[in-house]
Amino acid sequence: SFELFGFQKSFAIGAANVTIVKWNSNQTLDGRKESMSKFRYVYCPIISTKELSFPSGSSKPPAESAKERSGGHIQREFHYEHKTKIMLLQYIGNGTRLISVDSAGHIFIWDYISALLKPSLSFKPRYKGRLLLDTPQYIPQKGVNTKFPPFAPGTTSPIQLNPKKLSREERLMIEEYLQNLSLDAIFNDSITSEKNKDGSITYIVPPKSLPEYGEAATFNEYTFFEEDRLLKHNQQFYMANKMIAQVIGVKLSKQRDYAVVQMLLPHCLPKPNFGFLEFVVFRMEENRINKIKVRVEVATGPTVTYPFEITENVEPFDLPYVCMLINSNINVYSLLTGQQVKIVPLTNDIAQHVQTTFVPDGIYWWQDRILVRSKKYDSLLWYK
Repeated sequence: SFELFGFQKSFAIGAANVTIVKWNSNQTLDGRKESMSKFRYVYCPIISTKELSFPSGSSKPPAESAKERSGGHIQREFHYEHKTKIMLLQYIGNGTRLISVDSAGHIFIWDYISALLKPSLSFKPRYKGRLLLDTPQYIPQKGVNTKFPPFAPGTTSPIQLNPKKLSREERLMIEEYLQNLSLDAIFNDSITSEKNKDGSITYIVPPKSLPEYGEAATFNEYTFFEEDRLLKHNQQFYMANKMIAQVIGVKLSKQRDYAVVQMLLPHCLPKPNFGFLEFVVFRMEENRINKIKVRVEVATGPTVTYPFEITENVEPFDLPYVCMLINSNINVYSLLTGQQVKIVPLTNDIAQHVQTTFVPDGIYWWQDRILVRSKKYDSLLWYK
């Protein structure tokens, strides 16, 4: 939480003993110190009446130190509710609201107000929820059962898909199989797709009843050329392993009635350098997590970032949307349906308006405009 005029009002630390420590500083950014009274009443109001020694996690209130008993500056204020390692700690809103997420998925939002200061002189969260951080990754097992092309009559080899060489019986077998195939169901139910070297695309479709962790189930793999010509259909066992999602960001709505949590999930298949971004809505007043989520497959890596913003100003419905910057496109998704509703390509506009190489790395909403920023070249584009 920063003051615009050179004062670092406070900063928060998620300590190893799962306590959140808010540290109040009376020092300017150039090293000068202000008097405690001026700092406390002008720059950074402090709610606690006394400072406590570091909490140990016991049920007894922590004891005061000698310096604290003497009426020294209250440097530390404690937020104590988490029981497992803190994964995310971020100021939101105007810097008076803090959000934290631990490794068990508990999400707490803390308001810095005297009503939330407990008798033990630690703050309690105002809103509570729990995110589901467990996510499956499916590992293919040995052995493939070929369903299409069907085996040639009287053989153990699949039919060669050459119209000039097909017998009447083989043609009827293929036509019967394709008549029972639902392309919409395959494309809608697939959990991921992979582009092959020959230009074809393989869609992985899980069973309706997904396997539990440590168990295996039959998945269907459909390979198409141009999405209307089926080349191959295999069935294969996949084992479900439990993985853990990372919580990497959060944004607060303008009305401050919900927060959007951004998580990075391992890919559902062992696919190197790829994963999923998931956006989850936390309804604060109701203390609940929305069931509908936005999930997007993305490239991953140590230098890859995923700037996003939330808005309710996208025509025609003025409903909540999340906008994410992927490469040189703004991708807009509905938080009500989880579906993509718009793509704003930036490549042509960047080439037209910016003389140097523009690498977008940030996205913001300002009134009715989308602002796209590049820190590397100190550039800004805006879209209405």
